[in-house]
Amino acid sequence: MLPRSTTCLSHADCSKSLAWRSRVQKIFLVTQISSLILQRKNWPLLIPKTLALTPDIFLQILAKIQCYPEISLKFFNFATNSLPFQPDLRCQSKLIQILIQSNCIEQAKTFIKPLMKSVSVSALLDAFVRHPRGITSGSLMFNFLLQVYSENGSVCESIEIFKTRNIYKWVLSLSSCKALLAALWHGNQTNLVRPCYAMALRGLVAPDLSMWSVLVRLHCTEGKPEKAITLLKSGISSPGLYNFVIEYYSKKGELEASITLLNEMSSRGFVPGFGTHSSILDGACKFQDEKAIETIVDDMVEKKLLPNLPGLDYNEIITKFCALGKAFAAEMFFNRAIHKTADLRDSSYLGLLKVFCKEGRVKEAMKVYGLILEKGIKLNFISKSNLVSVLCQDEPSEQSDSVLENVIRSGFIPSGTDLSKYLASLCNRGNWAEAEKILNLIFDSGSLPDDTSCCSSLVAYYCSHEQLDLAISLHDKMAKFGQCLDVTTYNILLDSLCAGRRMAEASKVFDHMASRNIVNADCFSTMITALCAERDMKKAMKFHDEMMKKGLKPDEGTYKRLISGFMSSTGCHAKS
Repeated sequence: MLPRSTTCLSHADCSKSLAWRSRVQKIFLVTQISSLILQRKNWPLLIPKTLALTPDIFLQILAKIQCYPEISLKFFNFATNSLPFQPDLRCQSKLIQILIQSNCIEQAKTFIKPLMKSVSVSALLDAFVRHPRGITSGSLMFNFLLQVYSENGSVCESIEIFKTRNIYKWVLSLSSCKALLAALWHGNQTNLVRPCYAMALRGLVAPDLSMWSVLVRLHCTEGKPEKAITLLKSGISSPGLYNFVIEYYSKKGELEASITLLNEMSSRGFVPGFGTHSSILDGACKFQDEKAIETIVDDMVEKKLLPNLPGLDYNEIITKFCALGKAFAAEMFFNRAIHKTADLRDSSYLGLLKVFCKEGRVKEAMKVYGLILEKGIKLNFISKSNLVSVLCQDEPSEQSDSVLENVIRSGFIPSGTDLSKYLASLCNRGNWAEAEKILNLIFDSGSLPDDTSCCSSLVAYYCSHEQLDLAISLHDKMAKFGQCLDVTTYNILLDSLCAGRRMAEASKVFDHMASRNIVNADCFSTMITALCAERDMKKAMKFHDEMMKKGLKPDEGTYKRLISGFMSSTGCHAKS
């Protein structure tokens, strides 16, 4: 019999032998498949569909064929679609790296976008960026991720990726920098634009026109147009940058500065177009600067941006100004057309209504809507939606109430959010009759506001003015739509009904509250007290037991009063 130690050694040797054979088999399999893929065009037909690949074997095969990105991509698709193989994050990131290093950026994006939805940015950074792989390869991965997330508008994730640049000293590319700055700008993260811009310059990124554009816009947004002008004069400029600064000055009413920049554009060889002139004209109309209006209109006529006034097609010019969002300029020509009784098309009225709504000019929008009604012009869904939305964002008035009612009667149901805001504003201002009128129109149309707090306000108002029929009617309408009041308003309603000895209605309201689980100790106390006063002890006791079962026992003082109510009612009943 062999010694125990010898037997154990034999087992160890056997395990080592098996592990060695397994490694050799894997190496042979990797070599065989990679050679087959690289040497035979019909390799997909030669690989058995039952081949079970592990992620480790798959990665080893990719490592051998990675110099051929198209073949690598084909093998990846074959393995995931034809073999019993599910790629993990390592496999997917390896393929994406191969594609990026071969400048197959668009193909790489098709693989990264699904991962962005299912994998955290931290995990992707681990897979792509954080593991050491050489400054060139790491920078490629870093810039790719930064650009893809920035283009997707994922600002927080883009910033997290950008922070790794300092840690790993990745080389920032111009395209990823531009994408990040654009994402920060459009994401209203303007406070981060300047630090990222400065960091990009320190990373030796040479700014181009689009990067300068972000900086020019930033200066104007911060109220520092003089710095924007300094950049315009420093050598890198474009008509678009001039247009932005001119529009900034025009909106502020600094029309002399706008006209000076307009002339400077021309002296630098740029040709200011209709849009540039319309910005100045719009500002001049906004601030009613007649001299500036005359100057810019004459200039536009001279440059053939506008026809001579006798031959002016008001419809065409109004449409052009509306399309550019120049509401004040469009309004000026619209009023001139009305004054001259020019034949205006429906599109001119609708275009002006749209731009007024977009600019939040409620009074002007309502005025045009009145003209539209007079002309018998039909409003489509979008026009009605825009009008109602801007009305509901503003403070209510008799005119806006009338317009809103008219639009609802035409069959248009406003969005619940807009309507809730408007009704809440009416209630806050004490315009109860108007709130009731609009709310009834909505109920009649088979709809309901998203936020029913206005209904609670109305019910509380009715109760305080002893208009219980109206309160019950409103509550019943809400119940019909499966809605309910808040518990505070319910307590007010119950108090009022019980005080008016309308117990049948109070019980019905309480039952609805209980069905929606909107009950508290106060409402139980109200019902018990009222029922005791009515000598209906059986129902009162039933409410008491239910209250205790739900764990809604009131405070000691209230509870003693309830019990004394029971005793008093019982005593009175006995005497009688």
